[in-house]
Amino acid sequence: MRVLDIGSGSGDVAMRVAGLVGPAGSVLGVEIDDASVQIARDRAAAAGISNVKFVTADVMTADLGSGFDALIGRLVLMHVADPVKALRRLAVSLRPGGLVAFQEAHLEAAWLSFPTSPTLQHVQRLRDLALQQGQPVYFQMGLALRSAFVRAGLAEPEITADLVVGGGPDWAGFELVETTVRSLRPGWLRLGVDGADEIEPDGLADRLRAEIGRDGLLAMYPLINASSHTPS
Repeated sequence: MRVLDIGSGSGDVAMRVAGLVGPAGSVLGVEIDDASVQIARDRAAAAGISNVKFVTADVMTADLGSGFDALIGRLVLMHVADPVKALRRLAVSLRPGGLVAFQEAHLEAAWLSFPTSPTLQHVQRLRDLALQQGQPVYFQMGLALRSAFVRAGLAEPEITADLVVGGGPDWAGFELVETTVRSLRPGWLRLGVDGADEIEPDGLADRLRAEIGRDGLLAMYPLINASSHTPS
């Protein structure tokens, strides 16, 4: 299969899909940020993955070619001004009956824990304040996936959902919260979110583990998955 991955970032999804399609298949990863493209290229080369290519381009204007078997993306439509228009335009690159599969988050969902974690409450308060100050992200994109697919002229999508949830001393989700906060904190600081300078990402996972305990549970935002196809 020939696969078109949009919003490739540093290449995680594209490289995984390159393994799925095998050496006879290929993946074209498209990302608007050139620095991320360079990172993705270096990572693919270091991993010895030769059936994936990364290009710097704006998916709303670039000619990406045609005849692809699948169009995929993860956490990307939330950053597009008009997701329906993007899907319509990108679907033209697919063969008739081609696969369309996207995963998007419902970022407005609260991060919760039992027992209550003061550190997680602080993080959630910062997230709420950032949402109120209008970052350029469509926070309900996960829930809007079905509407976007249908309005773009795709077949009725199959919808599933995943939730990042777990606990216990060995659960890697605590590290996921820490790395997520580390990536979000610069944006919170730029927005002037009150209290953003008080949250220290380093060691956050261990603080959450200590506060929630061995028997507790933490839940992050849900991820909504939609898969469909272009008209045959």
